[in-house]
Order: sequence, then C-alpha cells, then structure tokens
Amino acid sequence: MKTITLKSGNTLEFQLADFEVAFQLFQDSSAEIGNVLSMLKVSSLSEAVNTDFDPGLLLGGICKLISSKTVVNGVWACLTPCLYNGAKIDRHSFEDEKARGDFLPCAMEVFKGDVFPFISGLDLKSFTSQAKKPVAQK
Repeated sequence: MKTITLKSGNTLEFQLADFEVAFQLFQDSSAEIGNVLSMLKVSSLSEAVNTDFDPGLLLGGICKLISSKTVVNGVWACLTPCLYNGAKIDRHSFEDEKARGDFLPCAMEVFKGDVFPFISGLDLKSFTSQAKKPVAQK
C-alpha cells in the first residue's frame, strides 16, 4: 500500500484494484477521453499534447469525465480496496462536509494509480503522425 498525504492533511492509502476492475475503468475512461479530444477539436493525441488549450476547454474536458456515471462508478470500484484516514472507503466515506474536498483528489490518485500502468509501457509516439514509417522490404 502506498500512503498519500492529501492537501487537507488527511491520508489515502492506495491499493491497486483488481486487474478486471482497473481495466474496465481504463476502457470506460478511454471512451470518454476520445469524446474530450473531439470536444477540444484535435485529431490526434500528439496534437493534444502539443497544444496550449484555453483553461476553460480543459475544465470542460475534466467535467466531461467527472459527469460520466460509468467513469465515476469505475472510480468508486477502484476506491474500495483503499483506505481513507485508515478506514476502508465506501460511499459514505466522503459524506462529512470536510471530507468532500478530498473526494476528487482521492479519485484522481486512484485513477492515476490504476489506469496509468496500462499505458506506461506504450511508446505513444508510435501512435502519432510523427512516428517513423517502416521501410518496405524488397
């Protein structure tokens, strides 16, 4: 378990979710990220990475992910093996007004921890138009 101290001083003890649960979040968020790229009017991941966006557009993209019930349910599923201030996380963990400010930071940490490993081994440059073209065999 990895302990993360949140800005509030509270702690999140991150535990990697089961493969199937984490991969489902990866798939669901990938579908929404495709919609976000479309909303940002970019045609490729490299264009998105190399473009300075208006903060309002980026906020709109984040809101698109947060407003997806499928993505949020996936985040909840990935939160369940984690601990918040030493207690197992459930749908009541963030009911207290002071704890609500920790929900999105916890969700983001869990998202990064469970989804990013699926893409960490990829060479994303190979998916862009800047990738070197293979030389034809004679």
